[in-house]
Amino acid sequence: GIIPEAVEKVFHYGFTKLKLEKIFAQTDLRNLPSQSVMKKMKMKKEGIFRKHIISQNKRRDVIFYSILKTEWEIYQQVSPPSITNSEPLTQEDSSEAK
Repeated sequence: GIIPEAVEKVFHYGFTKLKLEKIFAQTDLRNLPSQSVMKKMKMKKEGIFRKHIISQNKRRDVIFYSILKTEWEIYQQVSPPSITNSEPLTQEDSSEAK
């Protein structure tokens, strides 16, 4: 899909041009499609910030994911940038990070 391709370009630019050591992303804990993309991109769950943002006049939990440059480099050697398939996340997957 277009989102994983865009994320891969961000990783490549961040790690090769900007020389970053880590790239992270966050999303509302309820946003399972975004979490699926992060998981598909081999990002690891870092943790949950409880009631971290206000969305629709309510405090919401945010989940953080990251990937290290060394992890990304290994992934590049093992698998082409076309991203491997992964199962969609369920609400239970989100809860495991708590």
